Amino acid sequence: VADLVIASTRDERDRQYGDYPVDPSLRFEVIPPGIDLQRFFPYYEYAMPDTEIDERFKQARVRMTNELARFFFAPEKPLILALCRPDRRKNINALIEAYGESKELQAIANLAVFAGIRHDIEAQPENEKLVLTDMLLAMDRYDLYGKLAIPKNHDSEFDVPEIYRLAARSRGIFANTAFIELFGLTAIEA
Repeated sequence: VADLVIASTRDERDRQYGDYPVDPSLRFEVIPPGIDLQRFFPYYEYAMPDTEIDERFKQARVRMTNELARFFFAPEKPLILALCRPDRRKNINALIEAYGESKELQAIANLAVFAGIRHDIEAQPENEKLVLTDMLLAMDRYDLYGKLAIPKNHDSEFDVPEIYRLAARSRGIFANTAFIELFGLTAIEA
């Protein structure tokens, strides 16, 4: 009974909604998601004169700096950042394995993987539980303690933009290791 269906990608419109019986006269509109440039601003805006930055971002900066520092032996190193859901299709373990197998990369950078929000891995859905368990096993297999951060919580409103800025400020990089990304919102955010 809808007058219009909004999808975020052509693939979503054609393949995902294409499986449903739909009246051929139903209109679809593809509106790709975007980002809020008031939240996702460059890290160097903190140093620009006459720039007013919301106090909540400043608090998030301190909170995320402290959160990451508790994981790292050398928190001043550049940050390799991954931020995604704990899903097999996101291929997070490939990043951890690549980092774990490279002593040179470990010497010059820290790795932070923000893989969703969790309280208890045992209580997660099965797919997420497997991914998170594999991440922790890889951390142990490659002895990445002090070099790999897998924080449990982050706020999407203020923490996530600051996480990207912390990576950029450290001269780090953002890594998207997904096998397929229909619309890479995290790449645009980064």
